[in-house]
Amino acid sequence: MARTKVTSRKIDGQIAKLQNQINKLSMKRSDIIRRIEHLEQKFQECPNDNQPRDPKFQADLKSALRSRSLLDDQLENFREQQRHLETSLMNPLVEKLDLVNGKAQAHTLSASNVVFLARETEELLMNKGFTQKNIIGAEVSLRPAGKKASNAYAAKASSSITTRVRLRRVTDGWRLIEAKRDHCYVNQSEAKSVHVHPAAHADILRIATRGILVSPQPEQGTSVS
Repeated sequence: MARTKVTSRKIDGQIAKLQNQINKLSMKRSDIIRRIEHLEQKFQECPNDNQPRDPKFQADLKSALRSRSLLDDQLENFREQQRHLETSLMNPLVEKLDLVNGKAQAHTLSASNVVFLARETEELLMNKGFTQKNIIGAEVSLRPAGKKASNAYAAKASSSITTRVRLRRVTDGWRLIEAKRDHCYVNQSEAKSVHVHPAAHADILRIATRGILVSPQPEQGTSVS
């Protein structure tokens, strides 16, 4: 199976930059909305028609409305770019899993499940002290658990169609390297495993034992008080 993108630092970075621009424009839009509301309030509170007909008042209101319209267009453009990036990343994964799962849905893994697995594993490994260099090559595999039911029912129930996946961490993120149809039985535990290289395992040990010194083994017959 060809590698299918699950996560991508490059695409995530592009989405984050767009979100930053969206946040800034949204703040500007909020300021303009308050400005428009202020002008409209002045219009309603005006005791006569002199104020609304004032050229400066009219110009200010038109300028604020025009700015809001321009910002709306810019925001929609950035959001559309975000949706396009997200779709370009997710669609191949969705198509791959749809081919594997067929019509089965109840106990299978979806694209969002696989993305969650990748991000969860990334967080787990980083929290254990992996370096960005040594995390590359790590793999995680998963087959979901079976549905829960009484033992009496479980003894009679047939297996359910599910999905077994295997992901690998590469330089840019996680890739789906294997996805196949599998079966899970009622009350069967999930099958999940994480595999890392020796250098990555050394990262775990180094962090876990940081600040801990190993004392020499006492000689036989020597008591330690």
